[in-house]
Amino acid sequence: MKDQKVITIILPEGEPNGLKIIELAGWVGKVLIVPRVKIAKLFERPETQQSGIYFLFGESDDPNEKPPAYIGESGKVRTRIQQQADDKDYWDIAVVFAGGLSGGDAQYLEKRCFDMAKKADRYNMKNSVKPPGDILD
Repeated sequence: MKDQKVITIILPEGEPNGLKIIELAGWVGKVLIVPRVKIAKLFERPETQQSGIYFLFGESDDPNEKPPAYIGESGKVRTRIQQQADDKDYWDIAVVFAGGLSGGDAQYLEKRCFDMAKKADRYNMKNSVKPPGDILD
């Protein structure tokens, strides 16, 4: 089939609750998923020294409240996520798309993902500043 894609999931620690590295055949970037308690493992990855977009997800203690989330981008994802780890306590999982993205790509994706998240209205978005720019649908 011509539309098939191959996705590889790597568990560097050998456990599903640790760092996950997801690769899509034909794309040089990677998706990295890590629980906050294992954030040091994320920082060991060279992709986090590059431009990327990241999502931080938490859980709400109140079933009537939406869970918290944050969407960000950075020219050096590791530095920005480290700041978030030091300053914000509402998140438990980080999802990072890095490698193969220019700074402009990351900024576009941040804006696009933020707008889509706001429209879906499933999360309590913790971004204090709306990403700049206009996206045409």
